Amino acid sequence: MPATSEPTPAASLPSVDEIRLARTILEGTRDVVCVSGTGSGKTLTFWMPLLFRPRGIQVVITPLNILGAQTKQQLDSLGISAIAIRGETATQQNIENILNLQYRVVAVSPEVALKPRGIFERVWRSPQFVSHLISVVWDEAHLIKTWSSFRKELGEAYLLWNVLTTSIPYLLPSATLPENVLHDVLDMAVSASTTSISSGDPTTVRTCTLQSGRFATRCQATRTWSS
Repeated sequence: MPATSEPTPAASLPSVDEIRLARTILEGTRDVVCVSGTGSGKTLTFWMPLLFRPRGIQVVITPLNILGAQTKQQLDSLGISAIAIRGETATQQNIENILNLQYRVVAVSPEVALKPRGIFERVWRSPQFVSHLISVVWDEAHLIKTWSSFRKELGEAYLLWNVLTTSIPYLLPSATLPENVLHDVLDMAVSASTTSISSGDPTTVRTCTLQSGRFATRCQATRTWSS
């Protein structure tokens, strides 16, 4: 029997919700919190905006070095230029390459990304680099709160908000973000003055509304986007 091509599984295609999330990031007017289970496809939303900004750049602040290395490996296999910056790779040459826009994705540890007067501050303060920056992704966003007691840079995440302009949106994805942790994460990351949260059954809908200079965001515990 001749071989026949099988249809592409629906799970391999972006969902409507993922597309809407990527569109919101591309609009650049709102920070986005994405709460979705492990293996549900959150990471795809990090890269989708790159398809629509040929010279756009995504910065992913990742607290786990292994995730940064995996990100680089996966993107390299797709032909997307990426670099993982942590202690030993935070060299002057790598920073120069980033400033020269050689990478579409920069995965960087909090210790490097958020160190005051550190080597990466040149990147944040570069008008050319920031003009190409689509968003800043705070991978495993719940760790901003839960690890802040022993990784002080996470506890000072708001300092980046003071450096960047409000036109650079944040994407805060997490597989688990209870309401009390979400409140603290928003407060620590974007210095929100007022945060109101309402939720129903955690397996169906969790919606948060952030009221601050950073615009409104909505999130849910499932993959369904709140309208």
